[in-house]
Amino acid sequence: MKQQYHEKLGLAAFVLSLAGVLTAGLLVIPAMICALMSKRHAEAVGLPRDGYATAAMVVCVSVLGLWALLFATGGLVVLSGLRISEDGLRVILGVGGLLLTGVVVQQIAKQMAGAKRMRHLAGRR
Repeated sequence: MKQQYHEKLGLAAFVLSLAGVLTAGLLVIPAMICALMSKRHAEAVGLPRDGYATAAMVVCVSVLGLWALLFATGGLVVLSGLRISEDGLRVILGVGGLLLTGVVVQQIAKQMAGAKRMRHLAGRR
């Protein structure tokens, strides 16, 4: 029964995160909350973490990062009074996307290393 709750919550988080992409980030925060609840429930019960919850967190962070990048670049353009061509904007967004991807991958690697260390300390593999 507990495993079903954990899996359903992870799946709900993933569906909400995808809907958040389609709604320009409107449902990203509820998706992140569901993903965190799913992960914490899995840890508390001792079940393996749900892949859907992890995927939902990656999608949520990506959407939020994209919005932050758009606001930052838009704010810089407005404050500087410069006109940027479409190609220039594509380059700015591309570099920002690469940086964001690197940050997300680094955070996932840290979480995986922490989980492995906790399993080792608990005597589980």
